[in-house]
Amino acid sequence: MAPTTLLRRGREISGDFGDTAPCEAALALAQGVDVMVHETTLDASMEEKANARGHSSTRQTATLAQEAAVGRLIMTHISSRYDDKGCQRLLAECRAIFPATELAYDFSVFPV
Repeated sequence: MAPTTLLRRGREISGDFGDTAPCEAALALAQGVDVMVHETTLDASMEEKANARGHSSTRQTATLAQEAAVGRLIMTHISSRYDDKGCQRLLAECRAIFPATELAYDFSVFPV
C-alpha cells in the first residue's frame, strides 16, 4: 500500500507505518486520514528502547493519531514479548489517549 492511498472518493488510509520512530514526516502523511495503520511495538514504559530501535511506543502512536486528527488507529507490529493479555494492555494504553483504536492480529480484516 502506498503511504496514502485513495480507496474511493472520500476515503483515505495512511499506512502502514512500520519500523517508524516518531517524526514530522509521519505526522504530515497521516494528517486527517480516515484510518491510520501504525506499528506499536512496545508499551509506554519502554519508549526509549522502542525509539533506539526505530520503533514507536503506545503513547507515541496514539499521540500521533490524536495530533493528526485521524478517524481510526489500527495498531500493528506488536513485539512478540506480549501475550494476548499484554496486547490488550497495549490497546488500553492507546485507547486512553486515542479511543478510536483497534488492535490488528495476524490476518485481521477491518472494514473501511
